[in-house]
Amino acid sequence: HAIERMIKKDVTDVQERDISEYDGVVVLGGDGILSEVLQGLKKRADYDEMMEKLQFGIVGCGTSNGLAASILYAAKERYGQLESMFLICKGRCTRIDLAHYETVSKTYISFLTFSWGMIADIDIESEMIRFMGILRNDIWAVWRLITLRSYKAIFSYLPVDGITDAADKVKDDFPSFHSDLPSNWVTVQGDFILFWASQVTHASVTTFQSPHSKLQDGLFNILVVRKPCSRWELLKILLGLESGVHVDNSKVDFYQCVSYRLDPQTEGSFNDVDGEVVEPGSIQGNVIPSAMNFYTS
Repeated sequence: HAIERMIKKDVTDVQERDISEYDGVVVLGGDGILSEVLQGLKKRADYDEMMEKLQFGIVGCGTSNGLAASILYAAKERYGQLESMFLICKGRCTRIDLAHYETVSKTYISFLTFSWGMIADIDIESEMIRFMGILRNDIWAVWRLITLRSYKAIFSYLPVDGITDAADKVKDDFPSFHSDLPSNWVTVQGDFILFWASQVTHASVTTFQSPHSKLQDGLFNILVVRKPCSRWELLKILLGLESGVHVDNSKVDFYQCVSYRLDPQTEGSFNDVDGEVVEPGSIQGNVIPSAMNFYTS
C-alpha cells in the first residue's frame, strides 16, 4: 500500500489534491489533524468513493489523542505511539462509525465526540494555556468548578428501543435539521451542566468518558449532568473520568441513541465537535454506521 503522511500545511489542500494513487492515509498528530483531513475530504466530489477505498490510521502526537487511545483500548493494547504504529503495520482494517453534524448553515463530519457545557468550556477556553499540554484541561476544570455555569437547553433524541440494527433505524427515522421531530423522539428539557456525546471510549489518553462505546456499534452514548449537582459531586464525576467510575455516580445520566438534536436556550457555551469550535446554536447529530476503514487490530 502507498501511505501518505500528511503534514499540517497539506491538510487544508486535501480536497484539491490527486489522491487516487493512494490506498491509505496515516496521520501523525492529534485528533484535530484527522478532523481537518476528513472535513477536506468531505468537500471532494469523490468523497464516497474515497471513503470506500482509503484506509486510515493515526499515531497520536497531539495533546489529547482520543481516537488513538480508543483504537488501542479496543485492540487491548497499552497506549503508545509504537503500539499505534504496530497496528498500522499489521494492515488489518475494520469499518468504524462516523457522525454527521448539521447546524443552521454548515455540516461537519465527526469521529470522536461532541461536547457542550462544562466540557466544551474547558476544552476551548483552556486554549490560552495550550503550552501546558494536557495539564491545561485539569487547570481549567478547577476554574470551571469554582465559577460553575449551567445552560438551559432542549435535548431530543431517537432512542434505540432494543433495535439491533441501528443502521436500518437511522435510514428510516432521521429527520432533516430544519424539520419538526417525529413522535418517536424523546425530549429532555432543563438546566444542563455537562453534555457530552461520544462514539469512542476515550476523549483523551487520560479520559475514559464512555466505557460502553464501541467503534462500530452505530450509537451515540451521551453523558449528561443536570442541575441540581453540587460542586463536590461534580468534582467526583470529573475525577472519575480517568478510570470510568463516573458511570456509577447518581448525578450522571447516559442516553443511547442513533440521532439527537440539541437546542440551547441560553448563550455562553460552545459547540465543540472533535475538539474544534463549530457554528453556535442548535445542532443535530446523526450516526453514520461503518463509514470509515481504520487500522484497528
